[in-house]
Amino acid sequence: KVVIWAMEDAVIEVRAPKKEKLVKKVTLAKGQFVSLEQELNQVIGATLEVVASTGTFTAQVYWDEGFTVPADNGSAGGKSFHTYVGTITNGVNDLNVLAPRLDAKVVVTDLKTKEVLFKGLVKGGTAKTLTLADKYVTVESDVPVNVVVAALEHYKTGYAEHHFAAGLEGMQIDNEFLVTTSGELWVFSYYDGNDVTVKDAKSGAVVFSGKLSAGEVKGLRPGHGLFSVRGSRGLSTMGGASACGADYSPAGGLFAIDEAVLEV
Repeated sequence: KVVIWAMEDAVIEVRAPKKEKLVKKVTLAKGQFVSLEQELNQVIGATLEVVASTGTFTAQVYWDEGFTVPADNGSAGGKSFHTYVGTITNGVNDLNVLAPRLDAKVVVTDLKTKEVLFKGLVKGGTAKTLTLADKYVTVESDVPVNVVVAALEHYKTGYAEHHFAAGLEGMQIDNEFLVTTSGELWVFSYYDGNDVTVKDAKSGAVVFSGKLSAGEVKGLRPGHGLFSVRGSRGLSTMGGASACGADYSPAGGLFAIDEAVLEV
């Protein structure tokens, strides 16, 4: 399934260039979406090109849970999100709204039925999980939050997926994270002398405390839950279990550029 979400009013074409085929052309208002499933059967094995002649959009390729949702500002931290929450592998998926520091007033709405699925406060340093099936939803918050679709409540341990977490600033390289996992937690350091502390976000228990060098990775098995990861310098973190997942690894050079700009 491919779901295309309009961040602005947009005219969008989905093409299969090598097959010289126009798969779909659609006009969407801001906040609307189009879901492609049967149409994909016409272009099996093809690479799709999605182009907007006007407006901006995001394209979600859904096959199982285990992914971080982008906000409407283009980063993984923001106040407005749209995503599909599906049914693979266990018939339901978990939608997790993470409040990294500040208390967040959050509303989760079913875009098809307009039903409010959740309205309430997510305390800073915690997550609100909704176990859903086949739902197109919007998440709105009064302060920046992160949204992750990954097994946390419906499948307590060992769910086969891996996803990179979003940091406090919405980037995947930062020095402060809240990350969900169904068993394993990986911490990647981009700098020498990086003082890292990993805590269970619920109990506050320290899972790991130590120093990592540039290019070093620390693999932990803290078990299922929500964890706080802090470093003195740039990190990326990945949660999950087993050997499944297809996420992009964050690019370390982005953080180096950011530091160079701050120095200037």
